[in-house]
Amino acid sequence: MVIHKSGSDRLIVALDVQDISDAFKLIDILYEKTSWIKIGYALQKNEHAYAITHYAHAAGMKVMSDDKLFDIPSTIQSAVNSISRTADSFTIHALAGSASIRAAAESKRKSLMLAVTILTSIQQSDMYDIGFVNEISDIVIKLAQLAIKNGADGIVCSPRELTVLHQYTDKNGLPPFITYVPGIRPAWHRRHGQDDGQKRTMTPTQAMRAGAHFLIVGRPIIQHRYPAEAAERIIEELNADAPLF
Repeated sequence: MVIHKSGSDRLIVALDVQDISDAFKLIDILYEKTSWIKIGYALQKNEHAYAITHYAHAAGMKVMSDDKLFDIPSTIQSAVNSISRTADSFTIHALAGSASIRAAAESKRKSLMLAVTILTSIQQSDMYDIGFVNEISDIVIKLAQLAIKNGADGIVCSPRELTVLHQYTDKNGLPPFITYVPGIRPAWHRRHGQDDGQKRTMTPTQAMRAGAHFLIVGRPIIQHRYPAEAAERIIEELNADAPLF
């Protein structure tokens, strides 16, 4: 699948902050740099999602609602009916199964439904601990197939599975789909000794060359002293070095 977009259109900034005022400040700083923001649990649980979505839309940005829905079909359908009234895209766990994914597809209006495969915080040993015996890459392929078959518009996966995922898709003649990729850590990003939970990561250029269509980046931007500068550095990296898929 070919995505003819500039780096600024392919960068989704994760607003992983606790306070609504911090979210508004980041939107004010970043709206001229990137087209998308992602709203996660921290802001949703405080019932700030609607206000932030409205504020972002007023600034000309689109909103990814990172709900990671995982429930029975009827509950999923009800949730998506509400979420899709305002969000431009939302997430659902592919592990919720085909019936729940179809229920979401039936209720999503014009919103894009993105199916989360395996979280970037998960390592192979973690998969064994919870009872999975297959390699992570094999499970991601299976979940991606399941999600797209049942109406998902794209998938969320770590950059580490992109190459094998695209190879499998091309080899087996599967329909193309859009990939949304977290676990992005620029070479210049410093964690200052903190474990941020991300295990299967790549730099922006590495991820795009592996076949990422959209990059989801949080801490390297929002925790930077100058968030707009950090976003600009990533965008420049994408425009200069990464091919368009």
